[in-house]
Amino acid sequence: MDDTIKAVTAFIATLSGVVVVLVKLWRDMKSRLDTFWSAHLLRGKAEALREDLVVETHGGGNFSPDDLEGAFMPLAVRQRAAKLYEKAIPALQKLRAANPEATEVQMAELIERQFGGWIARNVCTQLGINQFACIVMAISLANGVAVVPDSANGE
Repeated sequence: MDDTIKAVTAFIATLSGVVVVLVKLWRDMKSRLDTFWSAHLLRGKAEALREDLVVETHGGGNFSPDDLEGAFMPLAVRQRAAKLYEKAIPALQKLRAANPEATEVQMAELIERQFGGWIARNVCTQLGINQFACIVMAISLANGVAVVPDSANGE
């Protein structure tokens, strides 16, 4: 009986050690995925600004290396881009309402999972963009940002 108790105790101790390692690996992987998404969203914001699909509503030109969080946010979406999302805006806003505490990265994941194919076909392809600008605009529209008129040089 003592050998059985010792064996069970050793097994539980080993299993506990494995769980600790798995939790550490999971946290590391999640951190890396968040960094990956953040990097792509930042480039998507730059792409959307470069293509004149969005307008910074504050902070434009006042970039500070001490304030990297949200360097380009919030963004108002130009009318020509927002028009392509018209059918999806109510569903995007419903998704945001169902996930009010979701971070920008979490919203990007939710939107990509639920609307990624539709956005790629109906927005990205139409605008000729592919660096996550479509997801950035979808996040902005889900958040209920303003839609602003196209600029004089807009298409």
